[in-house]
Amino acid sequence: MYHTEHKMNVNCEKYWWRNVFFIQNFYDHNDMCGLWTWSLACDMQFAVLATVLLFLYVKDPKRTKLCLSGLAVASVVYTYFYGFKLNFDGSLESTFVFLTEIYIHPLARILAYISGGIAGWFFVKQKHLPFTVGKKTQQFISFLITLVFFGCVFKPPFQTLSPFISTSILLLERIIFALTCSILIVANAHGCMRWFFRLFETVV
Repeated sequence: MYHTEHKMNVNCEKYWWRNVFFIQNFYDHNDMCGLWTWSLACDMQFAVLATVLLFLYVKDPKRTKLCLSGLAVASVVYTYFYGFKLNFDGSLESTFVFLTEIYIHPLARILAYISGGIAGWFFVKQKHLPFTVGKKTQQFISFLITLVFFGCVFKPPFQTLSPFISTSILLLERIIFALTCSILIVANAHGCMRWFFRLFETVV
């Protein structure tokens, strides 16, 4: 169904240096040395960026928050720009064809990292305060978040849509998935929703 031929031996002979410098996700995915290594590049790039922003935050928290807001806006603008330019329809075929622009580019992935950073910052700021949410409310929120989490993972494929709607859905899925993951992590740090994480820790 899809064109999945990946000439790793040829690509690595030509473009190995991109992987050495962790910049392979800035180039066409068809030329990538090891297609699966794009995530390593994103992790390295955002680790360096996060370190720089952490030092800036110590010096000037307000400007650092503005920088993060600017990066979030840039990610949204970038996604919409390429969604319209490439006539993205939300199908799996379209996603694979436009993998470079829609999926693996740093600006297409940064929202998840920003969400995780905000969750970590929130936990550090609030960890000395009492967690006053009622038990029933915690249970309701935990089941709701879990439902949203698995809903984003196992969502059914939708029919071909307009570029605006399909790009909006793509962005919304990324934001909701990143936020639910962040909430799950913060909840676990507060000692809530342990049952959810036991599902992954249980050895079958």
